[in-house]
Amino acid sequence: MKTFNKLLICFVLITLSVILGIASGETTFGSKTNKLVSNKPRRQAAANVEDDVPATDAIPDKYLKHSVSVFKDTFEDSKVTKQVWKMPNLGNEKNDMIGIEMMPGKGVADLWFSGDMTGKPTMRTKESYEWPMTVSAEIEKNHKCSSHFIVVTTSKDFVWDWGTQDNAIKFVWNCDTKYILGKGQPQSGAKGKKCDAKGKYNVKIVVKGGVVSFEDDKCGTMTARNMLPSLPLYVYVGADQDTPGMKSKFYKVELLTPPKAPPLPAGAVFGDDFMFMNDTRPRMWQRSKVFGKVDNGCGAMPGAGEALRFYGAKRSATTKVMDMHRGGYLETCVRYGSKAFNKRYGGRCLPMDDLDGMEIQWSKDGKKFKRLARYVAQQFSKMFEGENFECIRHRVDHKENAELMRPNLYLRYVQISDIDHQARRRMRPGQPRGQFALGRVLAISNPLQR
Repeated sequence: MKTFNKLLICFVLITLSVILGIASGETTFGSKTNKLVSNKPRRQAAANVEDDVPATDAIPDKYLKHSVSVFKDTFEDSKVTKQVWKMPNLGNEKNDMIGIEMMPGKGVADLWFSGDMTGKPTMRTKESYEWPMTVSAEIEKNHKCSSHFIVVTTSKDFVWDWGTQDNAIKFVWNCDTKYILGKGQPQSGAKGKKCDAKGKYNVKIVVKGGVVSFEDDKCGTMTARNMLPSLPLYVYVGADQDTPGMKSKFYKVELLTPPKAPPLPAGAVFGDDFMFMNDTRPRMWQRSKVFGKVDNGCGAMPGAGEALRFYGAKRSATTKVMDMHRGGYLETCVRYGSKAFNKRYGGRCLPMDDLDGMEIQWSKDGKKFKRLARYVAQQFSKMFEGENFECIRHRVDHKENAELMRPNLYLRYVQISDIDHQARRRMRPGQPRGQFALGRVLAISNPLQR
């Protein structure tokens, strides 16, 4: 009986140990305890062979660089000079104060100024130009007081003097010292920079928001605050050369500006056709939230060379804020990848999974987004895999999508598998996702009712 009781107690203890082991999810081998580990393979995020798309808030230098020549005058062709410049009315003094001369046998011309210019008009551009801008000039300082100047001003009736004016900034040599004279500078005792070397100078004047600079290839750069109103500027050139018989010479004047995107259609508060500088249009997108690339990996719309194609681990693009409070419509031109497109474009336009596709979203704060429309490939692949990009429109009025009638609207274009776990789970580990591309996007606001 004792033996039976001992066996019964042992049996009970062993049974309790097994039950407790199962309940705790642990099993004991010797003195070590090992947690149970699932032997199921972990699902890898589907990605393409291409590198992920970098996203940054930085505006590319190509948008900001003053690389577009608006005009360039070397004074060799009188037609160019007459087209660009308005000559001052100096009466009988004109022939003694301003002129253009050719250097014999050298094929080089110069624009010269002579005499006291104080209180007199000087030569200016016929047109005014939006800034930022760069004025580039080649001049010759052949005398201690050649005293060249370049002026940018909103006035078309500017006359030269040595003071400061609210609507003008003057970049000037006063004999052997150069100055920047403008609003906010002292009327007297302005800080100058010694610049007395004789010879030819390459001068560059940059006008942009908040600051102007005065640079040359001999004496370095000066800067000053830009307090001009945000209005187009005329460019004046001249010299206050008060030594009889001496001429202050310009050999070249050129105006450069940043590249400017062509205008959007009438009423557009947002838009991009991805044709400007092979990139997204400036000031339309939150660049740090654009995870796509402008290229021809999925082709392009007629007349365009490229489109915004989405690939990589993250695939979405978010606009900047737009005003649609008067209503209007949204247009989105789309292409989905397919076997045919993938072959045509070198493996860069894969077909979508049936549950994948594109979703258009909206937000009032740029943070929390709601669905406007979802286009699942299973239902819309034929529509978006056609030979041409398919353009769809969404009305924004009191009957349709009234919640989008707001002055602070954001849009986001996103691949469904970025936000839908069911669509993502269908993909095998390591399987690349299909792609879609935007060929054109627009938001057109209704006109103001009068």
